Amino acid sequence: MNVRNIYITTLMFISIVANAQQLGVKWGDSYKNKKNSYITKIVGEDNDSYYAFRYSGGYVFSYIPHIWLDKYSGFSLQQEFSRPMDIPTRAGEEVSIEDMLQIKGNFILLTSFFNRDASKKSVFAYSVDTAGKVYTKNSREVDFIPSETRRDNRREHVALSADSSALFFYHTEYDTKTDNERLVCRLVDGADFKELFFKSIDIPYKKEQVNIINGISDVEGNFYVLLKINSLEKGLFFKEKYSSSYLLLSIAADGKVREYDLSLGTKSISEILLKRSGDGNILVAGFYSNLAKSEDDVAGSFYIRIDGKSGDISSKGVKDFDKDFLSLSMSQNKVDKGRELYKYKLNDFILRDDQGAILIAEQTYEDVICFYDMRTGLQTCNTHYYYNDIIIININPDGTVAWVRKVPKQQETINDDGLFSSYLMYKRDQTIYLLFNDDIRNFTQQAMPFGTFDAEPFNMTAPHKAQVALVTIDSAGNVVKKPFFSSKDNKIIIRPSLSYKTNNDVTVIYGEYGNRFRLGKLIYNAEPDSLKTE
Repeated sequence: MNVRNIYITTLMFISIVANAQQLGVKWGDSYKNKKNSYITKIVGEDNDSYYAFRYSGGYVFSYIPHIWLDKYSGFSLQQEFSRPMDIPTRAGEEVSIEDMLQIKGNFILLTSFFNRDASKKSVFAYSVDTAGKVYTKNSREVDFIPSETRRDNRREHVALSADSSALFFYHTEYDTKTDNERLVCRLVDGADFKELFFKSIDIPYKKEQVNIINGISDVEGNFYVLLKINSLEKGLFFKEKYSSSYLLLSIAADGKVREYDLSLGTKSISEILLKRSGDGNILVAGFYSNLAKSEDDVAGSFYIRIDGKSGDISSKGVKDFDKDFLSLSMSQNKVDKGRELYKYKLNDFILRDDQGAILIAEQTYEDVICFYDMRTGLQTCNTHYYYNDIIIININPDGTVAWVRKVPKQQETINDDGLFSSYLMYKRDQTIYLLFNDDIRNFTQQAMPFGTFDAEPFNMTAPHKAQVALVTIDSAGNVVKKPFFSSKDNKIIIRPSLSYKTNNDVTVIYGEYGNRFRLGKLIYNAEPDSLKTE
């Protein structure tokens, strides 16, 4: 049996292990959305409740945004209140709502506004209690970016420290004296918003050559920031050549700076993420292309582990995808010609207990299609959002690849920002569960065998008619796909991006249908009737 047949056999291993499904969902009551408002995220929890952040961009004849804090019972998921929150103002200037976070039981509202007098974009933090009251007296400016005008596109980045007790703010700004970029890092206490650490690092690259990918920090003031460096050179006949590289900066609490060159030789990195393990090691993983300076194609994966104490690279692995795996997505002729996978976004970076990693990526892109009406002379443009196949790469601690799997999926929606597309990931023990809205025809007898190249799935274009698919991947790479529940029959369409993992390993999910919504909980080892809605 060749490798291709092994892949297909593994993916079709449905009837034998179907009874092992131990995941269900319990839904709360259905509620009507407030006019022009919607839940943007589930922000946190306490002992017996979940909290959601609701936002409205403003009503007719008013540009002023409105925000609410929603509270739901942790047991029944019934809504206990939906309470408006006051939006603070600054010097009469219009403010922008940046985010709402929870740090050790406390809610923090982040806002920003353009300070004309000081020529800067200021970011302020406010405490919010569990009743939705915003405390303005203890607010503090936690970050700022020098800006000449409101339209300057510099933006701040924020992350929680490793112990989730502090806020890590970081951004780049232009140094007028050196004509180069500067990286600014601040660590702010999550309780009183006082600055704990501040670091400013000069970067020897010109204005707007530097893009931040992501960053991490611990409470001791050690910062790690992943940067993308863009280069533009004149080529033959005045043509411009674009290239990019990636740089990891380690900035210790004592001020020592260490630079890591993440180049992969002739390979071109197309996706990359930075993460910190529980024992303090720094992990970098992503995808690359073998084509010259391609940022859309994917030929394989790489994995780098940096020892958190010594700062030395302790493991590194670079591996092309097998041709048999590539043949699951394209014809053998294209594989032989060196074609690569296209437009895969690295969404999830799961750390294994043994210092290995699991990467989950999805083919994601959008396209604007316009047509011209000769009768009216008007042009109409629609944005198509594509969320297609999922791939899972299991990487060993030494950087070698244990296995790679593909989950066939096709989703295409128009002018909806892809709100009902993509997938929801839930992990328990050594098993990964993926949920997504799928075309119901992919579960009928007429559908071709799941996992084969010839079995291109039907395209999910109507979320309100979708069947929610449940895909299970165990530690050995066995893949099982089953129908979970019908969106039409249960009047629920899941929004994968609005899921929230609680402290006790329960995942809260969000579903809506028309103008009504409800929260649900994924329940492990649930009985079949837990899928029913009440």
